[in-house]
Amino acid sequence: MIGRLAALPQVWLVPFALAGLGLGWALPLGPFPVLRGAGLVLLAAALALMLWAALTMRAARTTVMPGQRPDHLVTRGPFRFSRNPIYLGDLIGLAGLMLALDAPAGLI
Repeated sequence: MIGRLAALPQVWLVPFALAGLGLGWALPLGPFPVLRGAGLVLLAAALALMLWAALTMRAARTTVMPGQRPDHLVTRGPFRFSRNPIYLGDLIGLAGLMLALDAPAGLI
């Protein structure tokens, strides 16, 4: 159970998000309302990208879960631009979270 849970990339995002927030609060760079808005836009874009990728994989009748053997190679939708758009969405979402929570030092 723990092994399967640890294989999910989103589980690994939690400690990195907490570390980034800790760094952002330890090294405050000041309030930047524009960055908060940009962070919310990045969060929305990340969620949209991940949803688009998941729906594309579902339409291709293959698994979304990492570690499971896929039934098909998906080259449509967001997979035309990125080998793994869900991981890219995770990264964009993490950056957006740092900006939205006013912790830009956490981008490091």
